[in-house]
Amino acid sequence: MSVIIELEDFSKETQLKIDKMLTFTPVQQKKFNQTFSFEPSETPVKCYYTANKKVHLPYRFACCLMNKIFNMETYPPLSVNKDLIFKYMIRILYYIFL
Repeated sequence: MSVIIELEDFSKETQLKIDKMLTFTPVQQKKFNQTFSFEPSETPVKCYYTANKKVHLPYRFACCLMNKIFNMETYPPLSVNKDLIFKYMIRILYYIFL
């Protein structure tokens, strides 16, 4: 889950801070077993995504950064299919109302 925020909402300093906090660089271990021919990757892993002047931040990170709980007023849809019609009663409700 992520939160989409406009890049313009952040100052350049905040953008650099986010980049530093959400970019992980693998550490090369010197005591690796030499019998295997495995070499770990040295490319950094970014835990955020930017596109079209918007940044997708991890949900909990964005909540802590902005001191706000996002999407409290919206509820996720029950299904992607908007034409979904329930034809049967859930058994739990059936036993409650008996």
